Amino acid sequence: MLQDSIQQLELSLLNPEVRKSRSILDSLIADEFLEIGASGNVYNKDDILNALPNEETNAYSLSDFGMLCLSEGLILATYTLSEKYRQTKRSSIWKNTNQKWALIFHQGTVIQDIKP
Repeated sequence: MLQDSIQQLELSLLNPEVRKSRSILDSLIADEFLEIGASGNVYNKDDILNALPNEETNAYSLSDFGMLCLSEGLILATYTLSEKYRQTKRSSIWKNTNQKWALIFHQGTVIQDIKP
């Protein structure tokens, strides 16, 4: 099922081994990628490829996953991401080119900060 496949792609991007691998990230993220982070900062593919492998390992929990087909080969995924100290609403757009899904857009919005 397509929704399961897209959800697995999202989960893979949360996997510490994937996040540390520049080559795997390069294959999952489209060249035209754009992210608007929870901070409001804007990132491109190179920014992500340089940042994620050096990021501190985090534990993530994904819930409320939903998917909408925007057009053939273009999917909007939405979900809630829980981390140690915050919860964010996330949206991603995945594009299928030559039978391969790649992330072209991602945005995170903080919905709850959890103080330690």
